Amino acid sequence: MKPRGTPRVAPVHLGATYLLPFLAVLLALVVLGVVSLLGFGETRETLTAVRVAGATAAARSIATDLDRAIGYGVPLTELPGVEPYLETRLGSLPELRLFLVTGPHGRRLYHSGITASQLDALLAQVTPERLAEAGAGEGVARLDIDPFALVRVPLVAGSGAVWAAVEPGEIDRTLTRKIMLSWPFWLGCLLLALAWAAVAARGGVVEPLARLAEAMRAGGEGRFDRLLVRRARDGVGQCLLAFNAIVAGLHARRLGVIEQAEDVRHAVFDQEVAAAAAQATALADLGEGLASPPARCRDPRASDADLFALNLAAAGMMICTDRLVAGQDPLPILLVAAGSLLVGLGLGWLIGWRRLLAVPLAILFLGVILVNVLAAADSLAALVIDGVAAGAVGLAWGLAWRQRRLAKAAGGLGGGSWVLLAGSLAGLALAWGLLGDLASISVGAVVLAAISLGGALTAPGRTG
Repeated sequence: MKPRGTPRVAPVHLGATYLLPFLAVLLALVVLGVVSLLGFGETRETLTAVRVAGATAAARSIATDLDRAIGYGVPLTELPGVEPYLETRLGSLPELRLFLVTGPHGRRLYHSGITASQLDALLAQVTPERLAEAGAGEGVARLDIDPFALVRVPLVAGSGAVWAAVEPGEIDRTLTRKIMLSWPFWLGCLLLALAWAAVAARGGVVEPLARLAEAMRAGGEGRFDRLLVRRARDGVGQCLLAFNAIVAGLHARRLGVIEQAEDVRHAVFDQEVAAAAAQATALADLGEGLASPPARCRDPRASDADLFALNLAAAGMMICTDRLVAGQDPLPILLVAAGSLLVGLGLGWLIGWRRLLAVPLAILFLGVILVNVLAAADSLAALVIDGVAAGAVGLAWGLAWRQRRLAKAAGGLGGGSWVLLAGSLAGLALAWGLLGDLASISVGAVVLAAISLGGALTAPGRTG
């Protein structure tokens, strides 16, 4: 096998594999949307039924009080203090929209909740046919007249009726608002889970296979001078181990050929014949790629710093945005955060990935998060904490991008920066989903910072 030059080996291209994380996110979002829609419809019906039942109970209670007064011989049209009474009852039941008392022929007598003109327009739609369809008579009837769900409770001896109403559209708005507030939290959890899975797959499968593909391509060109390092005890690790065994076996065969040639040279008196017969052709066929023993090559990988950087970025983004989502003055926070982020980005790019530096930084940031709980919202310490958090985000980005550059320069895979972006967006989404709940945000950031510390402890100390 004769080598055909030693051009730089291009990194392996994974094609559609890069689309899988995005397809997974899209599928999860579709599932989350479908589940939300199904839950929305069911919850809407349940809440509407509960509120209609509450309106019925309130109308029955008012009807009982009015029936008692009518039983004492006081005409319904002459009862004093009915409207203040209705307003008091309506104020204690915020889920109801109106109370109405009508006379024997459906004429409006007393009301609370909406204007008289709105009530007249509403009663104009209550026809005898519609009442008959709803079963109005001596019993309770329900009528759905946009935008209300009306409940009618008759009074004693056909003297009139008490009406109460709820607004299903208000339930829709409340549910929509709650869904919109909870979605960012679950989206943040989804992004974090996806980023963790991507980091694990990249470090455990994608990058080792890319290294193996490069080494095998180099072997096809006659170069067997490298051994693949950092092998895990799994299927991918077995593939790397098998490649190393092949390289070691080829070098052992070369040594065997040399040893055999030496034996022939000592056995044959004519040295020129011995060299031509035993060594020259065989060694030429083996190629110069086996001339030197294989060595463990330096193997920086982009994923070495990813677990640390991903979780540090998410925790930092949570801390530096908690007061923004809580409604604090955004201008000083944004100015401090932007400056600190740029400083952290520059420092991360300059120093690169070093575990001895990453571990104390993660511990220091844990302390900053704990102090964040005690800092007053409008104090200078809170602004400093926001700056430190934004600096942590920039530091994570800088050292991860520098590590990607080193990995690519060493013939490995670069790219994958979307993982850092996903982590940062996850931190922002978690903070927004928690709506400035400082305790919850701090607890979440502590967990992420602890995971970041674990990533620093388990990753190689320095690979670039």
